[in-house]
Amino acid sequence: MGLLEPFADHRHGIELCSFCPKMCRHACPVAEAERTETAIPEAKVAVARMVMDGMVPLTEEVAATAYKCTSCLLSREFCKHANDVPVILQRLRAEAIQRGVAPERVRTFLDRFASAGNPYEAGLEEVVRSAVPAQWREGGRPVRLLADCVTLRHFPGHLTDLCEILRAIGDRDVSVIAFEKGCCGYPLYAMGDREAFRERARSVAKEIQSASKIVCPSPGCAHTVKNLYPSVGVPVAPEVVHTSTWLQTRRADLLPHLEPDADETLSFHDSCHLTRYLGETQAPRALLDAVSRKPVREMAYHGKTVDCSGGGGGYAKVFPAGAAEIARRRIEEFEMTGADRLVTACPSCRRQFEKAAGPGRFVDIVSLIAERLRP
Repeated sequence: MGLLEPFADHRHGIELCSFCPKMCRHACPVAEAERTETAIPEAKVAVARMVMDGMVPLTEEVAATAYKCTSCLLSREFCKHANDVPVILQRLRAEAIQRGVAPERVRTFLDRFASAGNPYEAGLEEVVRSAVPAQWREGGRPVRLLADCVTLRHFPGHLTDLCEILRAIGDRDVSVIAFEKGCCGYPLYAMGDREAFRERARSVAKEIQSASKIVCPSPGCAHTVKNLYPSVGVPVAPEVVHTSTWLQTRRADLLPHLEPDADETLSFHDSCHLTRYLGETQAPRALLDAVSRKPVREMAYHGKTVDCSGGGGGYAKVFPAGAAEIARRRIEEFEMTGADRLVTACPSCRRQFEKAAGPGRFVDIVSLIAERLRP
């Protein structure tokens, strides 16, 4: 017996993709990193079709195919029908979770999340107390910056840098707080645990409903709150934007406090969530123009056709070697520009790059702006 009912909304997309002559083969970072035809979009969606039609049973081995995806959405940019492959594979993941056949690494990850409330450790939200001065932790302000789990765990200094920018522009309307348990819940969605994700979405939405605007350092979190919460029936009242988008609206206040650098050359990595899910490509570049006297050295693939860092969609948790190879390939592309540092606007991307090549050459755009503030 197939799984026709759970896949009914995706039948047209599944048929378009599974019978396509592999026109987007080159646009899947997982397939390029793993160097296997079984990981190209057409092959993965074909597995979903065979499950849907009852041609193969949904086993743990079959379910693993659905996790060979970073949800980067790059294949859509090269698809005549703009087919959304990640949403099809997400549906297969959700079915695997519901039937108890998700891969062991997925189950282990979800158990850890259930215990800690985030992918790392309990009490992660307390990092805000040490990284953010008390004057920016006061609740009830109209604009709330929600710190994500990757920033809290790996880059708490990013929050301190943001507060330096707030101090410089004299903004008193912003509170810097953490998501509940330090996480918006995106990892739950990525792994396919829709019920746990919906529960976290409801809790976070209730907490932020009195704000007028939510600012997220993580574009993945911004996408989650803005788009994924409503997709599971959880409306969000405030406007939701990424940090770079918000800072660009404060550009006039920021410019008098900046000292642009005339020596360092920079390249910029567009994250998948920021560009293809949130549609933001210009704000980060406008901010870079404000802190550097040299033009950005763009990588071969940038903007809407940017290559993935390997950090999205839960792929790195299930297939860490493949994710490391995706990051390595992107770093090679950066090195070809000859730029001194690679700027990101995504903590997950920065984390992927530093895991692959060590710290030093990668910086978040907020921290870069803080570096350029006049004394």
